[in-house]
Amino acid sequence: MFKALLFGCGNIGARYDLNLDSVLSHAKAYSLDSDFLVDAYDTNPNYLDEVGRKYGFGLISDFKNIRFSDYDMVSICSPTETHVNLLELCFQEKVKLILCEKPISYDKEKINFILGLYAKGDSRVIVNYIRRFQHGFLKLKEILAEILKVDTLVGIDIRYCRGFLNNCSHALDLIEFIFGSELSLDDIKISEKNYDSFSEDPTISLLAKWNGYTVSVSGKTNIHYPVFEIDFYFGNHRIRIQNSGNDIEVLSSLLLNERLEIFSGKNSITITHCLENYMLPVFHKAKQFLLKETDADNFVNSSLLNLKMLGYLNG
Repeated sequence: MFKALLFGCGNIGARYDLNLDSVLSHAKAYSLDSDFLVDAYDTNPNYLDEVGRKYGFGLISDFKNIRFSDYDMVSICSPTETHVNLLELCFQEKVKLILCEKPISYDKEKINFILGLYAKGDSRVIVNYIRRFQHGFLKLKEILAEILKVDTLVGIDIRYCRGFLNNCSHALDLIEFIFGSELSLDDIKISEKNYDSFSEDPTISLLAKWNGYTVSVSGKTNIHYPVFEIDFYFGNHRIRIQNSGNDIEVLSSLLLNERLEIFSGKNSITITHCLENYMLPVFHKAKQFLLKETDADNFVNSSLLNLKMLGYLNG
């Protein structure tokens, strides 16, 4: 039995799937695993009451009553500006595993500070870039490796909404994950910057280079639906990630035929519903940590990505 703390019962913490069958929140993922005994905390008493009635978690309404050392795992689902302070408390109290929402911080100094503490401690941190844990994207990573043996990347187009750090970071993290290499943009030209969703995180559009390839990032504003799409262009292949990453398609063309068709090689892929119940694979990874089946997290990579993206924003 593992004892866990859900810190924050808002959207990703509990509310995304409160009245759905899907598993899209930390709360529901915890509730489906009998190995977890869960306490929940939130400053909003209505959110806390909803979670208590829905899942039967222990409820903590006063921050002073939290002893982080009591927990094997802590989910940090509170606003971004609280993340570093909470990570510091978890590190000090030697929490085994922290599952932290992204971004880690809007402040470079705070990120460097918490990286230093992390290096000195034994706590591990999974930053919740959900797509890197899903079966469809693990499969895509394998297929991409095969494509790169016979073809060359020529460009990447990214389309997103609601904050460069909050949501475009999902795309940049995914690129690093499936390519297995660091994404460092240069020759950056920002064409648009709008503070439409977050006071400290604008939605931006830019053109840049990565290893000589063109990367186009288009931030969509003034819309009321999610946008997350990536196109990878190769000489004879195209990978399309659509519908918030829910659908993946690999296309290819013959050298003598410019028309793109569904890739018909042995590693072909057309997958739908890739993000169905997306928190289950994340929590499967968390259980592997707690059961000591792995100790490799993504905290350092996520922190460095966060630092690079702040650099892109601020020049």
